[in-house]
Amino acid sequence: MKKALLGLLSIILFVVVVIGLLILMKKPAPPATNTGTSFPIASSTTGGQQTVSTNSFLNNKAVAPDTDNPGYYYVGYHPSGADATNDPPYLIEYIDQTKYFNITILHEPIGETRVAAETYLTNTLGLTQEQMCSLNYTVYVPNSVSSSYSGTNLGFSFCPSAVPLPQ
Repeated sequence: MKKALLGLLSIILFVVVVIGLLILMKKPAPPATNTGTSFPIASSTTGGQQTVSTNSFLNNKAVAPDTDNPGYYYVGYHPSGADATNDPPYLIEYIDQTKYFNITILHEPIGETRVAAETYLTNTLGLTQEQMCSLNYTVYVPNSVSSSYSGTNLGFSFCPSAVPLPQ
């Protein structure tokens, strides 16, 4: 009788352990950490090269590959495809190989449009204004929008080297 009871308890203990292990194995994996892009930046305090990591913006549904240029991506507005914008106020194009942003201001007033573009990009990348100033980028205006400012890198309005623009 004792042997039968001991055998039954052993089986019950074995089943409980197996069920417990199965429950632990089914536990969801922790969320993935930010797999954003790392950008080299110059450190103002050490004078050396550092990196800054962004949100994983290339996985954002608002980012579309440039179908004419492999490795180029439109961030936000884009001029082609099913969900293209006919008359965007600005275009932000990212070049993956060089980690470079080309921001084109397409509407007047260019001061307000620049602020809208830089705000969108800052929020999308999840960077501070200081970090944004360290990125490799150009903010420019075509001659068809403003002959006064075309051919000039306007910079982000909050960066020390920015060209002041009327709002």
